[in-house]
Amino acid sequence: MAKAKKAKSSDKVTFYAGLERPEGDATKKLQKIADPESGKYRQSLSRSQVQQRYGAYSEGVTALQKSAGKYDLTVTLDATGVFATIKGKAGKFGKWLGKPVMVENQSAEISEAVGYSVEAHVYHTNGKPPKDVKSHIREWIPLFQRQNVESVSESSAQQPYDGTNKGTPEGCLKDLPPYDQPPLAEELVNYAPNQLRTAYGIDDLPTTSKVGKATRLAIISEQGDGFSPQAARIAAECFNRAPVKYRTHAVHGLKGTLPDTQGEADLDVQVSQYVLPPGATVDVVQALPNAAVNFPTYAAAFGLDRRPDVMTLSYLECELELKQAFKQGPFAKLDQSMQESILVRMGLAGMTFFAATGDSGSSGCVNQNTGVGPQNASPTYPGTSRYVMAVGGSMLQVDAANKRAAEYVWNNTQLNLAGYPSPFPVGGNGGTSILYERPWWQPKSMTKSSMRTTPDLVAHAGMPGWPVFSADQAQAGPTQGTSAATPFTASAFAIIDAVERVNGRPPVGLVQPLLYDLMGTDGFLYDITEYNNDLYGVGCCSAAVGYDKASGLGAPNFGRIAEAVAATS
Repeated sequence: MAKAKKAKSSDKVTFYAGLERPEGDATKKLQKIADPESGKYRQSLSRSQVQQRYGAYSEGVTALQKSAGKYDLTVTLDATGVFATIKGKAGKFGKWLGKPVMVENQSAEISEAVGYSVEAHVYHTNGKPPKDVKSHIREWIPLFQRQNVESVSESSAQQPYDGTNKGTPEGCLKDLPPYDQPPLAEELVNYAPNQLRTAYGIDDLPTTSKVGKATRLAIISEQGDGFSPQAARIAAECFNRAPVKYRTHAVHGLKGTLPDTQGEADLDVQVSQYVLPPGATVDVVQALPNAAVNFPTYAAAFGLDRRPDVMTLSYLECELELKQAFKQGPFAKLDQSMQESILVRMGLAGMTFFAATGDSGSSGCVNQNTGVGPQNASPTYPGTSRYVMAVGGSMLQVDAANKRAAEYVWNNTQLNLAGYPSPFPVGGNGGTSILYERPWWQPKSMTKSSMRTTPDLVAHAGMPGWPVFSADQAQAGPTQGTSAATPFTASAFAIIDAVERVNGRPPVGLVQPLLYDLMGTDGFLYDITEYNNDLYGVGCCSAAVGYDKASGLGAPNFGRIAEAVAATS
């Protein structure tokens, strides 16, 4: 790591201050508007109302502006109301805080981590806010990252696809050769989007361009993953889908558009396109390639010029490792506190946040790409947040009419698929949180725990895989993972919200309470009762009748869920 040195006095820096705010009142309000039995159900607030009513206390904002303003520093309350950004020159910050601002050049280590060139600097200080504002500050994060990336050009060849299918796939799959490597060889290895849309009831949702234009989905892309619009167009052409318009937004501190990494972002983008109707526009929020804190990314998604109904995230942190990080560094716990507060305000504004649980089974700390990591039972964050819909993995089988024949917990060691396409065991994550208590919408009689348990829902994450196309490789797909199940699920809920908007009704917002109320009602959820996600013999978690920590409530029937949503407005 590069040695820190004193920053130039003229360097422009941004630090963050989480301010005292009515957190309890915000949570109570969210419970009212998210409870299907409440007279306030689905009466979400505008973002300006969220900031005004549940943002930082005005005296704290005023005090910070007055104190920092003496040193020509500019204080702005974020759209969430949770924190203030403080901007100015490093020399002025040093005088205000009593300690110099330091800077480190992290270009080499971050470039190595993400696999492409990044010019990266991080600014930080040991200085503390003066006494006149200290009592108003809840989280003090004097840390700012500035990272520049260079655009990468794309090639344009159409890519072949691997696999045949026992169902009825539509598109270029049927004309292309099967996957020719063991252990599956000539067996089916991919689903076409039309099959999954049929099996999960998405075909029962309206597909008009009016609904498409009304959809408001945001994809959050972290860890330096960019995507290829060209590959997305290839995927759309293959399956005769209307191309989706993607708008890219950079988090403050990031200059440039992240290059295509052929990773999570491509998967999220292409899966969303497989689901959304014609005319849809999707916002992609790109985080810093190696972010030290995540709350600015969540805040950026909250503050998009076109308010999203649904946000989807395919990146995660193992709770055991996150708990350890709380002890090791000054910012991890503060970052977590800010993220939770922002998630509450997303719910108040009528937004639903979906997060993947991961692909390491109930041992969420194991890296599914390398097999490295502690094998202890552990769920993952942000799925364990009380304000997030945690999406796990299942393994779906369809018949010749693309109707569901069976669905199991995703675990490639139990369905004779070990070694493909990962050389290590893979399966959907789930378990009991060690950080967060059981949310009000998750009945203890159902979960048998006083702590938050995940997943909430599952969708297909195993084999046959999801076809993911590349603009510059010799072949495309297949891909497994809850990182596919999550944008698939989120995109379907975005359509449901769009239908509500077209019909003059408000978005669903925090949808978990409604879904848990629907548990046991015929046709809304497909209960999954077979297999487990215990890849390493840790004793968790097995499918059973009703809710369980391997498959949650089960798999969604989106057509019926849309009916339930419409009936509650």
